[in-house]
Amino acid sequence: SFSAGQNAAAKRSEQPNLSRSGLSISFEMLGDKLRQRLILPQGMQPTGSLPQPSGASCLEVAIHCSGENRSDHHGLKLTGSMPGGRLVYAGKREEGNRVTIVQRDPLLKLRVESDYEFFDNIPVVRRSTLVVNEGSSDVGIEYVSSAMLHNFANVGAADVEKNLRIHFAYNS
Repeated sequence: SFSAGQNAAAKRSEQPNLSRSGLSISFEMLGDKLRQRLILPQGMQPTGSLPQPSGASCLEVAIHCSGENRSDHHGLKLTGSMPGGRLVYAGKREEGNRVTIVQRDPLLKLRVESDYEFFDNIPVVRRSTLVVNEGSSDVGIEYVSSAMLHNFANVGAADVEKNLRIHFAYNS
């Protein structure tokens, strides 16, 4: 568990890149905010340059709360989430095959924990999100992502359909 002021400068300076079970997940710091760059098989590199992350792009987790304005407008798409765009990186915990990335929203007093669970000998990651209200006011959540994918079309010389296969789980 991380307290808001606990060694904050040291935690923000670390870049929590993950490389396990045949997968590499890379991140970049944008000031004190964490941005996800790529999820690729280990050893694979992007074929071209990646776009620079911005305040609204490459979010590690998207969360939109009631009463918050989006930082961009794309009709019904779930983009530009707030407070997702202003989350501040607070650190990372590792327990066995699970890595938890912790971020905080200083305005609404939310703690957001992103769990990455890796499996032995297969390039698979299970991703989930926990949102904890650490403040005294109620906060309505309009949507929260369980996972975000960025820049996955920037791999290999062939079309993305030939380089990457994504499976979506459907729950009933």
